[in-house]
Amino acid sequence: MSDVSLINHTELDSNQMEVLNKFKEFQQAMIDKDAKMLNSIMDEDYTLIHMSGKIQTKQEYIEDIV
Repeated sequence: MSDVSLINHTELDSNQMEVLNKFKEFQQAMIDKDAKMLNSIMDEDYTLIHMSGKIQTKQEYIEDIV
């Protein structure tokens, strides 16, 4: 079961649905604190820049979540 749901129910094309489904997987992996899933979804070169300016690598971000 997913804790992530869609509010906007407009028609989406297949590309939009693919992006939406991947986003939902990502959100659910964060909720579940699933490091393995997060690692598989995120690109190896992923870098997060927070609103505060803090910069995190993929591994640092995953470690903070789990």
